[in-house]
Amino acid sequence: MKLIKRILLIAAVMIAIAGVASAKTQKAASEKLNVVIVEQDNGKVILGFEKKESEFVLINIYNSNRQKVYTEKVSKGTVMLKRFDMTQLPMDLYSYEVTNLIYSQDQPIALVH
Repeated sequence: MKLIKRILLIAAVMIAIAGVASAKTQKAASEKLNVVIVEQDNGKVILGFEKKESEFVLINIYNSNRQKVYTEKVSKGTVMLKRFDMTQLPMDLYSYEVTNLIYSQDQPIALVH
């Protein structure tokens, strides 16, 4: 009986140590991404943000029906600057979302031809 208790105690300690080590090695995400979304007058949109080297960020664009029309996962680099040409899409209110699953910023932009 003492042997079983000792084995269970050792197993519990090992699991606790493994959990702490795993938590320390997880990649940290930025609390804020410093997102800038600028609409240009020619149907183009400039999107930029800063992120940590080790994290990934999702860029999503939704139409007014909340249907996703574009998605991209960014994992390289620390600064992202992207230009979107929206002239081929129908006139609508589009929502640009930038998220790292901790922090999210959403900005609507109306597309008028």
